[in-house]
Amino acid sequence: GAEADKGSLGPDKIGGGAALADGVGGGSALGGGSSASSLALEALVRGVRDDVLALHLDVLNHFQAAQEAQTRAMEEMQSRQEAMASEVASLRRQLSAALQQRDEFRWL
Repeated sequence: GAEADKGSLGPDKIGGGAALADGVGGGSALGGGSSASSLALEALVRGVRDDVLALHLDVLNHFQAAQEAQTRAMEEMQSRQEAMASEVASLRRQLSAALQQRDEFRWL
């Protein structure tokens, strides 16, 4: 949804694919030739690099979503634990008052 996209990582947030393609374009990394096979190879390399970048971003986005879900679960568990601790304290006070009443009743 919109919340998931809000914190998503994308090429614009990590430098984009252009920074990763330095040395691939223009034939400089592949011998400087401009033949059809060289251009096809360059296109293939760029495509693979873009696919790896997309996969990396997808993994990071999934990790971020899992981390946020874990944080929410831990906060919920902490809240429940605090509520239970409060209830235990209240029950202890009630028990103490009941035991005191019982002890006073015995001595009457």
